[in-house]
Amino acid sequence: MCYTGFRPGELLSVKKENVFIDERIIIGGFKTDAGTNRHVPIHNKILPFVEEFYNKNDRFLIQNEPGRAGSPIDLNNWRKRNFIPTLVELGILENEKDNHVTPKSGRKTFASLADEAKLPPNVIERIIGHTDFDTTNEFYIQKSDRELTKNIDLIL
Repeated sequence: MCYTGFRPGELLSVKKENVFIDERIIIGGFKTDAGTNRHVPIHNKILPFVEEFYNKNDRFLIQNEPGRAGSPIDLNNWRKRNFIPTLVELGILENEKDNHVTPKSGRKTFASLADEAKLPPNVIERIIGHTDFDTTNEFYIQKSDRELTKNIDLIL
């Protein structure tokens, strides 16, 4: 999610038929008019993972557990069974009760990284599925201490 801007539920519901590996595009999204069926580029850093999921699974890019393979993963189950334990294992969260990071945090991370990389505002809003950059800027882009420090030195 940090490299796609997808909402968690959007990513978990992506069907393989909407993944175009050669073009490095995923078509997905459903919450708003601007976010529905948007074309989201696949970053080089996650391309190997997308390819692995694509080649391994049947109907959905991120497959449900055995026995439920034909349906999308339930977001709450995925959060409890996959997301939180992985963050604990990586040391991002202290324990499974630490809940300051949510699946939607990846979307905020994407917006912040895209802004820091100086992607044009209209590109960020198209990828994230907003109709105007003000929404993205107000609710999603967070400035890191590194970004703030780098910019303070621009004052003459």
